Amino acid sequence: MNGPKTFYAPASRIMPCLLFQFFHRNIRHYLKMITLVLRIFGMLFAQLALVQAATNNVIANNRDFLTKITAEKGVSTLVPVFSVPQNQKVSAYRSTAYPSSNQADSAVLTWSGDPCTTQAVQWRTQTNSIRNYLVYTRKQGTSTPNPETLNKIIPQSKLLVDKKLINDPIVSWHTVELTGLTPGATYLYALGNGSPNGWTDFREFTTSQNNPESFSFVYMGDAQKSGTNWTKLVQNSIQQHPKVSFYIMTGDLVNRGNERNEWDSLFLQAKGVFDQKPLVPVIGNHECQNGHPTLYLEQFALPRNGPNGMEPERAYAFEYGNALFIVLDSTKNSISQVKWLEEQLSKTKAKWKFVACHHPAYSSALGRNNAIIQRWWCPLFDKYQVDVVLQGHDHAYLRTYPLKKHAIVGRASKGTTYIISVSGPKMYKQFANKRTAVGITNVSTYQVLEVQNKGNRLLYHAFDSEGKQRDRFVIEK
Repeated sequence: MNGPKTFYAPASRIMPCLLFQFFHRNIRHYLKMITLVLRIFGMLFAQLALVQAATNNVIANNRDFLTKITAEKGVSTLVPVFSVPQNQKVSAYRSTAYPSSNQADSAVLTWSGDPCTTQAVQWRTQTNSIRNYLVYTRKQGTSTPNPETLNKIIPQSKLLVDKKLINDPIVSWHTVELTGLTPGATYLYALGNGSPNGWTDFREFTTSQNNPESFSFVYMGDAQKSGTNWTKLVQNSIQQHPKVSFYIMTGDLVNRGNERNEWDSLFLQAKGVFDQKPLVPVIGNHECQNGHPTLYLEQFALPRNGPNGMEPERAYAFEYGNALFIVLDSTKNSISQVKWLEEQLSKTKAKWKFVACHHPAYSSALGRNNAIIQRWWCPLFDKYQVDVVLQGHDHAYLRTYPLKKHAIVGRASKGTTYIISVSGPKMYKQFANKRTAVGITNVSTYQVLEVQNKGNRLLYHAFDSEGKQRDRFVIEK
């Protein structure tokens, strides 16, 4: 029977044809896959190179062995070290000794309004801490409240980014500005994520009375390169003087103002101090790293009542009891602040007047007197009888005689006393000056100023880190 015939090609001829058709149809897909894999490997190698360079920087001074980086709460991590030639340029990458966590920390109090009725609270967490709250209540006896029973306040939050921090480049920074508080009252507050075990211990703060019989505050100059010595100084200050109302720091709080690891250290070393006593900060030249005090302004909620045309919170004023406090920004144009300065001094009814700025009018160092401040600000200090000007910048303690029109006057109540202090370990030489009443070198100090309305007296004491008194004077009106 005749019919169509079927021919079978050998397998050796069929398989190549099938393989060709398969790869021809899928070649674009496989090329895309190969390209993607190569990109992933390229990214991985780039990240490894970045980590190695960053690690080299962190341990650049500890070559050929394992360096221990101690983190908060005593947790330690061993970091492998790569051998770095002595002449190799060190990378700009850094590490923070106090990385953030889901637990709130770095709490710091400031004022953005009336100290009688307001309190600003700032703190940080890791960015993956989704729920963040502040709870507070007026203190009643010695009982500790349950945070779960208190109203939770949601903060205003922002991201603080430091791309060169290899172990904690981004954190969440939170701010709550409490208002409507009772004057002269003590409050308890806690920070947390709302879970039963997610709260800090309660801390406390006290609002100003409307007209206190007396109050005191601590003044500190440059901490700048804070470390164990500064930690001892600030912790001793609160232990020896627990009833002070607030702290003033006259600039250069840190050495590199836009590197967040330095602020991490400052806030954690001041734990138990700035989270219970409001900080009144002043801008110094070291806050203006790269030309602008970005981190300073992002971290602190301050009064926005400064000179017109100036960035808010760089200069500000507030009254506490029967005293006026004016914070000036000596890193900016001094002349542009003159009109506002005179407005603040002329309208106040406060008996005591204090000015805080970073750069000193009369320096403790040779050739560093600030002629512009002497020309534009000092005449107003004279005209409106500013009692004390609190300064920093020159790292040696100095107190002038009472001055008016740049000359020494007989009584402190008839002139202005200018003070320079340093709280950190960095020190300068000091040169003889006829205006200097007291000069001290190579000593870190903090100062306690007590305003006594009864008797119209100001008591001033300077102490070193051991609590030894280094200077004192009294102004009576």
